Amino acid sequence: MTARVATALARMAGAALLLAALAVAAGAPEIPLRLKAACAVVMAAALAQPVAGLLLVSALAPAGLLLAPAPASAAEALAWSFVAGWLAAIWRPLQTRTVPSFAGRSIAVYAGVVGTSWLGLILANAGGIPLVHLPGFLLRAVSPDYLVFSSPEPETWSAIHALTGLALLAAGLVLARNEPRLARWLAATLVGTSAVLGLATLGGVWREWATQGYGGWYLWRYATGVRYSLHLTDLNAAGSLFVLAGLVAASLAVTGLWRGLAAGAVVLMLPALWLSGSRSAVTGAVAAGALMLLWGPGRSGVSKLGPRVVLPAAVLLVVVLGGVFVTSSLTNDPTGTASASLGMRSEFAATSTRMIASAPAFGLGIGRYYPRSPEFMSTRLRALYPYENAHNYFLQQFAELGLIGGGLFLLMLGVLCRGIWTALHRRPEPAETALFTGVIAYLATCLTGHPLLVPEAALPFWAALGVAAAAIPAETGQAPVWRGWLIRAVPVVLLSSLAVSALGATRVFPAPPDRGFHDEQNGDGVKYRWTTRHAVAWVQPDVGFLTIDVQAPALPDRGRPFVVQLEADGRLVQEAVVPAGRWTQVGVALRTRSTRPRRRIDLRVNQVWTEKRDRPGPNVTDDRPRGIMAAYPLLHPVDAVIRQPGEHR
Repeated sequence: MTARVATALARMAGAALLLAALAVAAGAPEIPLRLKAACAVVMAAALAQPVAGLLLVSALAPAGLLLAPAPASAAEALAWSFVAGWLAAIWRPLQTRTVPSFAGRSIAVYAGVVGTSWLGLILANAGGIPLVHLPGFLLRAVSPDYLVFSSPEPETWSAIHALTGLALLAAGLVLARNEPRLARWLAATLVGTSAVLGLATLGGVWREWATQGYGGWYLWRYATGVRYSLHLTDLNAAGSLFVLAGLVAASLAVTGLWRGLAAGAVVLMLPALWLSGSRSAVTGAVAAGALMLLWGPGRSGVSKLGPRVVLPAAVLLVVVLGGVFVTSSLTNDPTGTASASLGMRSEFAATSTRMIASAPAFGLGIGRYYPRSPEFMSTRLRALYPYENAHNYFLQQFAELGLIGGGLFLLMLGVLCRGIWTALHRRPEPAETALFTGVIAYLATCLTGHPLLVPEAALPFWAALGVAAAAIPAETGQAPVWRGWLIRAVPVVLLSSLAVSALGATRVFPAPPDRGFHDEQNGDGVKYRWTTRHAVAWVQPDVGFLTIDVQAPALPDRGRPFVVQLEADGRLVQEAVVPAGRWTQVGVALRTRSTRPRRRIDLRVNQVWTEKRDRPGPNVTDDRPRGIMAAYPLLHPVDAVIRQPGEHR
């Protein structure tokens, strides 16, 4: 009884945190009504029947950017709505059948790695904050309106995104063991959604073609390197998503489940995959598809189709694969050819190797690959990409989480995939086999891309992997000794890394650098810098009056006023509305002297904007997030210490 009450309380606490963030998003004018309605429907479905909620998330997440553009986190809002509803239904147990223990533990251990890496980075960046103010600083690390404006720190965004995906993975594993038909339903959902998106993509090209008078030159552009995706800005991730659903559909057609509908869905998805121009996605689809359809579980279905179906399908795959590489040779962009792409990825691999060598045990930290990539790039690569991800998700994991975290990520995937492979070879099931085929093809695209960094493309994958993993039977008998030692050793290692990172909270250099600001500018005689959503500056440690001149941008379509929170030594000391178009001064008295060489000043802005999105123009390409204009903070010291009320000499 005590365990049941504790579980119910833990579920309600988790649901309350998610509901609080969702409530903020529901009240934000920046979130379109269509996304708010979609989240409400998903949550209601999860409360009534969790399986329906998971299917809705898998169907709607790929179209997240169509529901609400960036910086809103539409796909994550849908996933949080599902998880909140699932957890809040405390009258229903989370699981009724036993989950494979080592599979569940491997997921939990990797989640611990992600959480520890994030917390370690937050602590390492908390230099200058006294321990008494550290809890409040940690609570403010994740903004309540995260779903509206995301997060300024890449480690926070990356950790939340990874943990959201793992939550869908765990939910799929648990729910599919409770409801065996979920695999069929999810396979149909993924195939149907991607077929609709493929058709909509062709519709988007047709509409643009019509505006150009149906000229043949316009379509020829797509044969000379022009790429297009209706629902995703990351074209390679769009290709990976079509690979996931396309291989699910192809496997369903081969095994005879919904053969005609599945084959028709493949036909709708192939042009969209072509338009994405992702050679890595096409290569992964062909390689993984051949592996799974010829040698994987349920491969006997290929022989049943006969040569009249198998041979045309093989020719079609070869034509698609060859066509993508041939069109790459027609492009006028020298960096867009297949050979150039291969050369770039080899240089990215060398960049990742240098990163791993710089921090082999625990890595640079979750989410730190992109902002720190220029430090490790070659001169040629840096000239083309000021900042970039690894173009190999597995190497990025090792660079960010070290050999320990990257190894545990591979262990989690290896445990799940090996278990699914073995289970389906013993008892092939068409739907589970189809999902697993799509999962393997998707993972193949991760060797030359990073679709798991894109929520709209990642969340359906995690759901598919979790549902397919439900085929793994529960362990029977004595577990291997090494498993027990691994489970015991990992927490010790993670706590050790966290202790090392926590030392950063007590370390302040004599001249620490400011961060979270863009380049210095001069306007109206004031030297200022645009902030990001969270900026850190430093002043002398004296007692005195702190002043900062600030100004908000004048954005005609932005109704929400800009608000800045001012923190000194990690303590919130003032919150003020920043007027647009004119300078105003924010000030506060600092009554005690800091014990450190420099006093830390944090500026947190309630929203961000970009030149490209909010002030579009023909030559505007700057898409960096900005907050407000802030002059350099000034501390005006006083000669005598200001006494607190009631204080005597």
